Amino acid sequence: MRLADLLGPRRVVVPLLAATLEEGMRILVDACVADGRVADAVGLNETIRESWPEDTMSLGPHAWLPHFRTDAVDGVVTALGIAEAPIAGGPRMMLLIVAPPRAHVAYLQAVAPGSVPRVGGGGAAPHPLAMLVRDAMARKVLCVSDDETVADAAHLLALKDVDSAPVVQDGVLCGLVTRADLARRLLERR
Repeated sequence: MRLADLLGPRRVVVPLLAATLEEGMRILVDACVADGRVADAVGLNETIRESWPEDTMSLGPHAWLPHFRTDAVDGVVTALGIAEAPIAGGPRMMLLIVAPPRAHVAYLQAVAPGSVPRVGGGGAAPHPLAMLVRDAMARKVLCVSDDETVADAAHLLALKDVDSAPVVQDGVLCGLVTRADLARRLLERR
């Protein structure tokens, strides 16, 4: 699958005119809403408010990936923004990913961190719509077993400094867990 299969032209914002990462994310959310890809804009904004900034990750110095799971969308929705200069001293590229909880496999495939082709400075970069998912995915991914304790999984994610991990059962993907998911469960048990 190519990145172009996940993006529509109305959800590609170039240049992304944002002074902060949060402002850039809001511009991308607005693009998804304007493109008719969000069934419940109020629900999406509520999810973002509850999850911010836990459900975000950096893909090296060049890209930032806010990602959210919510029933406010019917399927995986993405938006891409590329700024002319680093946003707030950070990345130039932002990729927003929103998916319903039931689409955990597609969501995981979309948020798996990896290397992102460099934008600017180092020669010609591929056009974002021509970039393949395999060019942005991680080859080595930290996984947790579905029978691991919440405390052990939280410790492992903290130790490896990752925000999320695929969950496997007998070596087969069965879900995704984030630091925020684990922290909520640990707090509920107190």
